[in-house]
Amino acid sequence: MNTHSVTDTSQIHEWVAAACRDRTSPLGHCARQWEFEYPAVDLPALMQSVSNGWYFCDSSGHEQCGLGIAKRWRWTSAHGLADMDQERLRLQSEGLSPDTVIGGGFSFGALPERDRTWDAFGYTQWMLPAIFIDQDNGRVRVRVTVYAEGGQSQDSLPGYYAKLWALIEQPAAQNDKAVRVLSQHMAPPSEKWIDLVADAVAAIRRGALDKVVVARRVDTKFSEVPAVGRILHSLRKNNPQTTVFAIRARGDTFLGATPECLLAVRNGALDTMALAGTAARKTSRAADDQSAQALLSSPKDLREHRAVVRRITDTLSPYADLSMPAGPEILTLSNVHHLRTPIHGRMRQEASLWTLAMALHPTPAVGGEPPAAAKRWLDLHEGLNRGWYAGSVGLTNLAGSGNLWVALRSALIRGDTAYCYAGCGIMADSDPRRELEESEWKLQAMLAALGVNP
Repeated sequence: MNTHSVTDTSQIHEWVAAACRDRTSPLGHCARQWEFEYPAVDLPALMQSVSNGWYFCDSSGHEQCGLGIAKRWRWTSAHGLADMDQERLRLQSEGLSPDTVIGGGFSFGALPERDRTWDAFGYTQWMLPAIFIDQDNGRVRVRVTVYAEGGQSQDSLPGYYAKLWALIEQPAAQNDKAVRVLSQHMAPPSEKWIDLVADAVAAIRRGALDKVVVARRVDTKFSEVPAVGRILHSLRKNNPQTTVFAIRARGDTFLGATPECLLAVRNGALDTMALAGTAARKTSRAADDQSAQALLSSPKDLREHRAVVRRITDTLSPYADLSMPAGPEILTLSNVHHLRTPIHGRMRQEASLWTLAMALHPTPAVGGEPPAAAKRWLDLHEGLNRGWYAGSVGLTNLAGSGNLWVALRSALIRGDTAYCYAGCGIMADSDPRRELEESEWKLQAMLAALGVNP
């Protein structure tokens, strides 16, 4: 690791060119890093200017951003994630710092071959960024990483890195004006979605499954491409209790504001949560408090919540000693209240972030219960390509620590169209029209950030 002071575009070009000329790996790899401090940067605005990268900002305001690609991993199924531990160890052995951060995510399930909506993302992909920026409590740390495989042409790398750095030195002007909506389409239409929920209720009452989460999508076409930076700033301002994220792949953007942690692993400890059960916010303080208290005593929502707690604890108990409060608490967001139970654990046996995440995913909060029966029902009836919605996005370092979030309250932006997703947990006593209303509450966060009247 090389530590430097504030740099400029010409220095970045010189560093990368020198690294490409001086390959020390016996395999002919080029693996180098430089780290330095830098003034604060508008990271959401930077995301608009790159075709590939990622951005995360947690509820404490800690921002992490990856610009461009030093190395990317893409797989067509969950089996590829099993290789990530070997990959992170290999990169360490080749000289990259253990705290080097990789960002990415994975899909809710297999992607339909005939639906190309999520082609830029695939089932799963992870990016080691060319330039990583960490902003927390006024301190800004930048890390430049060069990693090129042996035999790969490296002639263009200096110019690639110099162009990325130029975006930081001279950020493009951001268009803060909301773009005009040309059309909007529900998939499926509201009445058909109500019928779908009624079918789910009937299946549960027949005993075919205990719970299933049914999703819907709203497609909005705009007069021009929505500005990613403006949307991220809006999500951060209006959803301070969430983790705001964006993944850019080949110019498409998956972004959102999720309240749900799938899994965090660090120094032998793990943290996760059960998040299930929803009530709308009210305009008056008294009515809003009443709504939250009603949620805490709702038999339907408590049953739904207990199913999620039970599955998480059953899944993780073989790996860790778990602790949690006796009952759920209220998590209040800008538009809804949720039931939440935080779950903490100390690992008893070695297990990677990837192993635990794939054991947990999908939790009953986004899939259903029992999981196999819920998946069969969704495959047959939902008719929606969820892509990465209700999958997971997150960050991990080469030492194996990481955070993964459930990709909720989210949208895919492709060109001039935004695909916004929401889902509802269906139980035997669910009211289909009330579930439609709940889905609309959940859609408000993304639609408002896009400048669309909810």
